[in-house]
Amino acid sequence: TVNYSTATVSNGSNDSRATADVDYVSVSGSVKISANQSSVMVPITIKADDTPEIAEFFVIELTSVLLANSSAPLPPVLGNATSALIEIEENDDARGVLAFSVNRNSDGTIHVDEDIGTFHLTVKRTRGLFGDISFSWSVSSGTTTGSGGDFIRSPGSLNLKAGEKEKNILVGITNDNVPEIAETFGIDLISTTGGARLGSDTKVTFTITQNDDANGRFSFDPLSQVVSVAESMNATDPSGVARLTVHRARGTFGTVELDWDVELAGKD
Repeated sequence: TVNYSTATVSNGSNDSRATADVDYVSVSGSVKISANQSSVMVPITIKADDTPEIAEFFVIELTSVLLANSSAPLPPVLGNATSALIEIEENDDARGVLAFSVNRNSDGTIHVDEDIGTFHLTVKRTRGLFGDISFSWSVSSGTTTGSGGDFIRSPGSLNLKAGEKEKNILVGITNDNVPEIAETFGIDLISTTGGARLGSDTKVTFTITQNDDANGRFSFDPLSQVVSVAESMNATDPSGVARLTVHRARGTFGTVELDWDVELAGKD
């Protein structure tokens, strides 16, 4: 009969020490090895939880050995290897799960005005916070003129230290004086290092809202603001029709309709 018991490790950090009856079932027990039998299994139970943890360790020690037939001339003895180190592997996303943390509009995109300057796109680290990690992203131009034209942000990567929960990608929006309708571009999280993984929200689409009078500014031609017309001689007399020119300045996107009113400015 071989007696054994579990025990905590005496060295290493607290994070790497498995806790008895939390991470594993502590036990003191014995196994019997029959005549002509060379080995036997010792059952150890690892407990499941939902707590992110790095690799943790505990030991199992052989404490004594007894011979069932006590009349044997030579009792059995323990050998040199009387303890074994057991590793509970890193689990439950100990290094973290990375995903965007951002509010979207009803169309599923992030709306930004052209004059916003810089948008802080937050990448949040959930689950475990162990170790230094990094993440990388890519940029797609969509309907914009690309990085440097309508927005400023090239593909890149950022680092998070152990315990750090979030990082911001700084997305610069170019404020120009060019009339433009709404345009879109995208940013995708594409990879991680340090043992972290990507979560479910890894793609965002930005909409730069319509700007700089994209549909135009409308006014009368200064030369036609004061128009003299002859009095009509009859209902079909073309000389009695005032013709005023409306100018469309700035953007020319879209088909527009103009309404007008006629006001009586004065009479004899």
